[in-house]
Amino acid sequence: MDMTGKTIMITGASRGIGAAAARVFAEAGGNVALLARSQDAIAELAGELGKQAIAIPCDVTRYNEMTSAVETTRRA
Repeated sequence: MDMTGKTIMITGASRGIGAAAARVFAEAGGNVALLARSQDAIAELAGELGKQAIAIPCDVTRYNEMTSAVETTRRA
């Protein structure tokens, strides 16, 4: 799978399936936006994945936080 030039927004990226998916997409060349309430965990994962990852602390149940996360991802 080649994800070069694609951007993937992953909710629940701080652990489990979300973190695993982020690693797979990043390894395939994709840019990943890591969303989770756990700021430290996604910051650590973004550091592991490198420049193609951004960490965005976000509670997906809050509309304003999701709107902001989408806009931050688009700008990045």
